[in-house]
Amino acid sequence: MHLKPVLVELGATCPTQGLYLNENAYAEPDAYAGWLGQWKNVVLASAGATFATKGA
Repeated sequence: MHLKPVLVELGATCPTQGLYLNENAYAEPDAYAGWLGQWKNVVLASAGATFATKGA
C-alpha cells in the first residue's frame, strides 16, 4: 500500500522517497539515520516553504 498517490491527489507535496520501518524499529534511531542523512535538508526546506506560504 502506498499513500503517495492519495496524498498528491489531495494536494500534498511528497518531495522525498518513502521511509518504511517495521513496528519494532520505530524506537531505533539507527533504523532511519540513513534516510535522515539523505533527506533531512529536503524535508526541512519543504516544511519551511510550506509554513512560509501559510503565514505560520
